[in-house]
Amino acid sequence: MTRSEHDTETLIRDSLDRLAARAPDGHAVRDALAHAGRKRRPVTRLALVAAAVVLVVVGVVAGTQLLTRPDLEPAAGRPVLAFGPEWLPDGFTEQYREGGPGLTPQVRRWFAGPASITLQAYPTADPEWSRTALKIASIKDQVLVHGRVAMVTGAGDTAQLTWLADDEHVLVASLAGVPDAREVALRIAGAVAADPVGVRGELRFGPL
Repeated sequence: MTRSEHDTETLIRDSLDRLAARAPDGHAVRDALAHAGRKRRPVTRLALVAAAVVLVVVGVVAGTQLLTRPDLEPAAGRPVLAFGPEWLPDGFTEQYREGGPGLTPQVRRWFAGPASITLQAYPTADPEWSRTALKIASIKDQVLVHGRVAMVTGAGDTAQLTWLADDEHVLVASLAGVPDAREVALRIAGAVAADPVGVRGELRFGPL
């Protein structure tokens, strides 16, 4: 039996209507898909966090190995920290060291409760410190450290002493909370010698 074009269209339309009637509600489908997507997101986030933790652990291991390598030594003639005092007041312990290449200042700090002593070394190649000798020579309050003219400022338990250890280094000793700070600063400066020491790095993390 041959169906007319109109009959064929009618059958197709009726079939589609029946399929549409049996299909679930479109809003419900969209809500279900959105809900499923939200459920999957924490899993993705957990995977990203796990990957980040792995990277951090790998970085910590690599960094620790780098810092603790036995061949991690200052280059010949270029110590990490070139100066140190051979005398300090009783009770002071060193708790901080800082150094670096080029014009980076070298810093060492000692503490005894709230009192502190800081020794800093700056290169005269740094433009900021290249004219230190002229600045020292121009002030009235001068003292001698190892036969070189130095300048001292401060009073009471605070003092700062600046002098040239040699033609390449300016040293600054800063005292805070130390009785008779000026006299103590002079004694410390007189005991400072070329005593190269290294810097030890540590990496510490709490729970990850």
